[in-house]
Amino acid sequence: GDTLLMREDNDAYGNTRFVKLTPQTRWTEKQTLGETRYQRLKGMLQLRGMAYALVQAERTDAPNVEALRATLRARYQAFVQQFGVINDGQNSSLLNADPKIEFALEKNVRQAVSASRAKKMGIDVRQSTADMADILLRRVYRPYQAPTSASTAADGYAISLSERGVLDLSYIAGLTGTSVEAVIAELSAGEKPYIFMDPETQEWTRAEDYLSGNVKRKLKKAQAAEQAANIKALQAVLPKDIPANEIYVEMGAPWVPASVYDDFLKMLGASRPPRVAISSSGALMMPNVLDLPFVPNEINAQWKNEDYSIGEMFLTLANKKPLVAYDVFQEDGSTRRVINPERTKILQPIGKSILKTFNDWAMADTERAEYLAQTYNEKINTTIDPQFNGNLLRVVDDAAVGANPALQLRPNQKRGAWRII
Repeated sequence: GDTLLMREDNDAYGNTRFVKLTPQTRWTEKQTLGETRYQRLKGMLQLRGMAYALVQAERTDAPNVEALRATLRARYQAFVQQFGVINDGQNSSLLNADPKIEFALEKNVRQAVSASRAKKMGIDVRQSTADMADILLRRVYRPYQAPTSASTAADGYAISLSERGVLDLSYIAGLTGTSVEAVIAELSAGEKPYIFMDPETQEWTRAEDYLSGNVKRKLKKAQAAEQAANIKALQAVLPKDIPANEIYVEMGAPWVPASVYDDFLKMLGASRPPRVAISSSGALMMPNVLDLPFVPNEINAQWKNEDYSIGEMFLTLANKKPLVAYDVFQEDGSTRRVINPERTKILQPIGKSILKTFNDWAMADTERAEYLAQTYNEKINTTIDPQFNGNLLRVVDDAAVGANPALQLRPNQKRGAWRII
């Protein structure tokens, strides 16, 4: 209607409040809204409503689409003739807290240059100008229609993913009017196949899924199954090996072989094989830790304390636990432990020294460093993120489905859209 309402702060009970706008409404501390600003505001809000109605008509393929466009265009031109372009400061400032579709009715906006600014910059005075947006001139949206056919298996593949979110070979066969076998033959052929047979699941899998994740494990499976196409594709996406000098070896890391921890404890003076083991959860275990003797040497002598043996400290720190000293009391047949702050404080620099010693020792020997790097690259550096192919976006009227045909999506925008799909 002709009534304009403006939302105000909620009342004391949290209820929404609106005030009716008139030319006499207080707009600033010193000014009322005034007739001209009232008419500007009223005109822009009318354009807003008409623009939304046109978009809805286009999306539903209403029969009066072009009539609504002509009416909106005429109303817009009348507004511009009377008040200037919508994005001119005198107009836009009235709705700067609530900008909506009315501002998108213009493109290529060129802001006004005042006389004072023109003089200062040595340029000509000009009024704000803008070109009409596409929706005022031609159709922008079309109602969505589910596809019923595809000219190729590749097109059917894109439709399957867009419509169903999964690779559905039977659905693709129905779209193309061919057999599932023919679809598989087309999609699995060429230098960059769309699908691969996964030897682990014995199912056809999208290339984006198959050529991502733990690709090194997948490569071993493909080699065992003698799948030449899979092997070639997986080898092309393998992550580059990380050199030893870029790898940080943390004591307790489950990817470090148990033999390396055994060698470290021997270096610290263990007089018998430590027999370190790594559980399925990644925790380090050492069954003989309590009775594993250590021969005193220059390294372990600095860590001597009354609470932990060398083996106990190694196992505690390797499992990411702090070194804590306790006083033990026997009371009424039960044992009670109480943290001793002074001795615990003494243990802290010892723990840091052991951790640093392990890290320095691990990479000090070239042969061991290369062995650790090889192990890290085999066990940890194995994963690739999915690479999304934005070219699979379905195109209707030279635009991706759901996009304004006047806009040309960049490759990264297509990839982002396809990732969402």
